Amino acid sequence: MNKLGVKHKETSFGSEQKILLFLAILILIGIIILFSASSFVAYQNKFFNNNPYYFLLKQSVFLIIGIFILLVVRKFDYTKLRNLGFVLMVISTVLLVLVLVIGKEINGARRWLNIGIAFQPSELTEIAIMIFLCSFLSDYEYKRRTNAQLAVVLAICFIQVVLILLQPNFSTALLICGFMFVILMMSDIDKKIIGWLSVPASAFIIFMFFRFQHTVSRLNMFFGKSEVKDQIENSMLAVANGGIMGQGLGLGKFKLLFIPEVYSDYIFTIIAEETGLIGSIIVIIVYLLLFKEGLDISKRTISQFGKMLAFSISFLIFFKALIHIAISVRLLPSTGLVLPFISYGGTGMIMNLLIIGILINITKQLPADERA
Repeated sequence: MNKLGVKHKETSFGSEQKILLFLAILILIGIIILFSASSFVAYQNKFFNNNPYYFLLKQSVFLIIGIFILLVVRKFDYTKLRNLGFVLMVISTVLLVLVLVIGKEINGARRWLNIGIAFQPSELTEIAIMIFLCSFLSDYEYKRRTNAQLAVVLAICFIQVVLILLQPNFSTALLICGFMFVILMMSDIDKKIIGWLSVPASAFIIFMFFRFQHTVSRLNMFFGKSEVKDQIENSMLAVANGGIMGQGLGLGKFKLLFIPEVYSDYIFTIIAEETGLIGSIIVIIVYLLLFKEGLDISKRTISQFGKMLAFSISFLIFFKALIHIAISVRLLPSTGLVLPFISYGGTGMIMNLLIIGILINITKQLPADERA
């Protein structure tokens, strides 16, 4: 092996170690903060068996499953995913239809399938669309893809978005649309085509936004036009209460039934209150470092499919974290999006660990990509 090959082998090994380090930090923070955020709620509620460890134990099970999947996927040749994109889209479509028919309804929304655990198909949809689009767009110019083919591919993706909107789950649908736009922008497609496609898509999203009462209510709450705004105000008070150093782990006050779903939708608020500005910045820096490492892997990967996939994985995780944090400090209206690797949520934890496994596999194959 020449010097160039040795250098890249060392670099890819280093990338894997960095990803696992950043992941371990986020998971450790998640375990500590989740217990702090959920123990009082679980202890007070008979539905959770008055067990303060209820959420921690369930999250630990999801974490073990997710880590096992990561270890398996990191050895799976990511290039084979090229041929699985359409299959994943079919599976995703079937699951999204099933959730509308037989899904578990919670707070007026059907987003979960009960398969022993509450499984949220929209989390799989994000990955299916990512792989499907990256596979199609990675050889867009090489195979001389036509605008008609592009229209069919985007229509298939948009069907998924509509099915998610019908649950209703507007925040995830909007996240996927934004994510798709970014993937399209980094492809070889003429940017004018993307601009024209964005017009009807944006019009449809805006139309659907005003069709759902809960989305309008959240927007009114954000702009202070609603009488019910305790969740947002308490979140801001909790962040302010944290100050520079924080109140101390376990000593936050606003998790005591003042903020609904604080262990999932607003968990960054607890990080800010209990660890302060310093702890909050540390968490943000770890997400930034994970994102940067994903970008570096994308730049070093010769395979266009690997390049797009590495970017998409790191961007999706960072994008979710960014939105969640922005909501917690009232820069965006409440959406219900969780903080990756930290918030409570089985499907999200497992799916996020799965795509980290794919990212690690891309780093392990950097030398092979360069020999190709």
